[in-house]
Amino acid sequence: RAFTSSDRMGAPSVAIVTASLAKLISSDGHPIGHRIAYDAISAEVVGVVPDLVLSPAGINPLSSYMPLAQAPPLPTYPGAPGPYLFVRAARDVADARTALTAAVRDIDPHVRLPSMSTIDEWILDDMAPQRFGATVMGALGAIALLLSVFGTYVLVESMATLRRREMGIRAALG
Repeated sequence: RAFTSSDRMGAPSVAIVTASLAKLISSDGHPIGHRIAYDAISAEVVGVVPDLVLSPAGINPLSSYMPLAQAPPLPTYPGAPGPYLFVRAARDVADARTALTAAVRDIDPHVRLPSMSTIDEWILDDMAPQRFGATVMGALGAIALLLSVFGTYVLVESMATLRRREMGIRAALG
């Protein structure tokens, strides 16, 4: 199941785990009802989701998720990683961003909103070094191809120039 409104502070802790973690929790592949413990928190597994691909380097197979209402307080020191809020948009992304911003502003107009990005934008940003490397390697490959074609032309042209007299004699003799 997914998280519900009954999964709040004071209710039994629940978690959703990735498929790879589910295989570790239960040998039969059905972890629903099993308990997991991490950071002094014990939670009952209520759902399984596919492994999450966070970067081109690979997947993050051992992850678990718990409802925000049951999450422990996050560190508040500067530079601490904050929580991520994932929103599924049923319509245009720009409309969803506008609606989300308006909803947060209705609750507290002084809240500083972080930048919002789509999963596609997140993946593109994460893959920027690989794209840059591929572009550089492609440019170097194109230069190498151009040099090899030019070198072959020069070689054939110089061989023809050296054998011009011989070709003239052969042409004259038939």
